[in-house]
Amino acid sequence: MENLGHIDPELSYEPDPSTEVKDLEHRVARDPEASIALAHLARAYLSLGIKHHDLDLINRAEERARSSLDIATFQNKDALEVLARIASHKHEFDRAVALSKQLLEMQGSQGYEILISSLLAQGKIDEARMSASEFSRLEPGFSSFFQMGLTAEASGDLVAAEASYIAALKADPQSSRTASLWTRAIVARFFLRQGRRDEASILIRKILQFDPHYPFAVGLEGELSLASGKYGFAAERFHQAFLTSRDPIYLYNAALAHKRSGDERSWRESLDAIISLYQKTGREESKLHWEILEKALLERGS
Repeated sequence: MENLGHIDPELSYEPDPSTEVKDLEHRVARDPEASIALAHLARAYLSLGIKHHDLDLINRAEERARSSLDIATFQNKDALEVLARIASHKHEFDRAVALSKQLLEMQGSQGYEILISSLLAQGKIDEARMSASEFSRLEPGFSSFFQMGLTAEASGDLVAAEASYIAALKADPQSSRTASLWTRAIVARFFLRQGRRDEASILIRKILQFDPHYPFAVGLEGELSLASGKYGFAAERFHQAFLTSRDPIYLYNAALAHKRSGDERSWRESLDAIISLYQKTGREESKLHWEILEKALLERGS
């Protein structure tokens, strides 16, 4: 077992994206034809939209990125990257793959991240592994090591996955708070899936010390508590993750925690909350994981 406390340095801080959005909106208002400012504003909207599970902000990000590309079509990597990430977020993986390949043609290395994650989502593990190997050969470091870990885990090579994840943590340049938190959460989830609760706990605590409300880590703490038989605390953490992210998977996990604790009333309330959430949401909200509604209906029916 690696000494995760030693290889996992303190996380760095980034500017508040809400403040960044306001500054960029002022810049765009002064010069509506500023393609770079529009692309940066699109990225900021996307960051906030994903953080708050807000489809309106994500659609706004897409509009700004398209406007930026309309103004400056040549080598506009920033706008193209935003569009590729939005396509991936909306589970439009064919489009995400096509856009990420365009990005790679511009020498945009971010294209590898989007391409690999989209290929994995489509179950194209061999293609993803080839792209990850190419990425690692061209740019060995934090991002490519992490992608190697994802592809190794997806293919069932857990030894290689762990080695790549640890290499990514060691190589983390702390250049992006979002990437740093996400990577640590994925590695924590990896350890949790292997039943290695101590390692998972170390990384989850580190994330929560830095950002107590990071929903992925809060949800993982719920999973850790569920696996440890702490059903009440697990339900509490899942509900908190839902309030921050609005992702119904956490409500479903809370329902499972209530059920295991024998709290039938809270179990039914959580299922009813899931069903009500979907009834208020149109089908355009692809991030809502519609299979969760089916599970909730089956659970309540049983």
